Order: sequence, then C-alpha cells, then structure tokens
Amino acid sequence: MKHIDKLKAAKNRSTLYSNIRNFFNQKNYLEVETPSLSPTLIPESTIENFSTQFTSEFLPSKELYLIPSPEIFMKQLISEGFPSIYQFSKCFRNSEQIGKQHNIEFTMLEYYSINMDEQDSIELTSEMISKTHLKDCPSWALPPFRKMSVNDAMKQYCDVDLEKCQKQSLLCENDIKLGI
Repeated sequence: MKHIDKLKAAKNRSTLYSNIRNFFNQKNYLEVETPSLSPTLIPESTIENFSTQFTSEFLPSKELYLIPSPEIFMKQLISEGFPSIYQFSKCFRNSEQIGKQHNIEFTMLEYYSINMDEQDSIELTSEMISKTHLKDCPSWALPPFRKMSVNDAMKQYCDVDLEKCQKQSLLCENDIKLGI
C-alpha cells in the first residue's frame, strides 16, 4: 500500500471510529477497555488461541492467551452492573487464513446492553451503520439488510437443511459434498 493510500485509510478509520463513538455515547453507552491477555483460555470451541509466556525474576512464569474476542470480559462487566457498554478491541485468532479481508489480528467492535434481545441488537446495528458510515460506503453495505435464519441461509447458499442434519456426521457428509 502506498503512503498516500495508508494515510487515507488511517483518516477514514479515525473518522469512522469517531462517528461510532459519538453514536454510542449519544445512546448513553459507556466505552470500556478490557484485557487483551487472559490467564485462561477463553472458551471458543472453533477458534485457536495464541499463547505467550509471562516471565519475571520475582514471580513464577505463567502461560497467557491473547483474546479472540472481548466477549467474556464484557459480559463480566454487564453481570457486575454496567448497563450498556461498547469497546473497540484488538482480537487475535490463530490458525486463520490471511488475506485482504481477513487477518489473524484485527479490531472488533463489540457492544452489550441489558434488556436487549437479538432483534433489538439487529435494529441498533442497522441504525449505527446508517448513521456512522463513510461517504464512499457502497450501497450494498448499507441498511436495510435482508434478515434470514441460519437454517434459511444454509439452505439457500449451501443446499443444507439444518433441521434434517442434527448429527455432526450428516453435516460432515454435506461439507464433503460441497468441497469444504
């Protein structure tokens, strides 16, 4: 990436972060910052974690893990009485593909609020994107978004009916047929 492209990307990122912060702040969400290192593995069954070693001449060595998402720490805050929170968090996922749209280290926006269900979250996310997007955002990336169940998406895009594939072996057979 050329210097001028990097500069433009950095400015766009800064503007987008500012827009998103303003959006959540106006809705009385509190921006939080949770740890990037965890003393235990975060339970994510399909995600490989990065580990590192803490060393000190005064304390015993200890294995630590880079977080794949801030979810567990943010949910702890919610359980402690924080009402509505959001965070831009560095996340790390090992054994992932690397490309223009995918990296092993990335920034995730995550938010939680008490008394919200998944439909409220869908509406809030759509509103956030509507109000915070950059001028040159492509129209396909803007609301209204098509809503569908996971089963409907699997039927349409993978020709798999999850209601008929309740066993892992049946899903694996479908994966093989699809070349996954």
